[in-house]
Amino acid sequence: MRPIDIVAATPADAAEVIRLFGELHRYNSQLDPRFALADGWEELVHQYLQQSEDSADSSWLLARDNSRVVGFVLVELHADSPLYRHRYWAEIVGLYVDPEYRGSDVADLLMEQAYAWALRRNLRIMQLYVTATNYQAQRFYGKQGFVGTQLIMRRTLSESDVLEAPLATHSHRRLHFSEGGARPLDMHERAHRNHAGDSDE
Repeated sequence: MRPIDIVAATPADAAEVIRLFGELHRYNSQLDPRFALADGWEELVHQYLQQSEDSADSSWLLARDNSRVVGFVLVELHADSPLYRHRYWAEIVGLYVDPEYRGSDVADLLMEQAYAWALRRNLRIMQLYVTATNYQAQRFYGKQGFVGTQLIMRRTLSESDVLEAPLATHSHRRLHFSEGGARPLDMHERAHRNHAGDSDE
């Protein structure tokens, strides 16, 4: 196999980024329907890609086999609530490799460059979310040295779950314990403070 090049995506790569991102979420939504993409998601990804080109807080990295894009990883700076001492880490938002390139070193090369991106920003902790039934991804990340630290639990609610009248709501703005949350792709503009030296070693 020819050498694989890992390059930063630009808006000119939008069509390939959208294709790969769509494939990733088609697969994810088979495992969990709540990962289904909304109408108009392609334009949102295009906008996000444009923003990322000028941002130090995220990077789309592409794997190229000559002119063909065969995989991507999206890595971002995550900033948690000021309540916490360890607020900043790098987050793998998405990783996808075309099926015919799986079992090669493409995913490893993408992750290696994601680690380099994080270390250049003094981020020593990297986290990600993986669907509970995505055993293939769990095996891959385990081989990369990731270990389980939290478990997201979900329950679907119904009216029968409410035993009493709901509490009165207040109109004033509330503080939240998490600024970022567990979102597959955060399209909101973030105002990150300077985090130099704030690493979770």
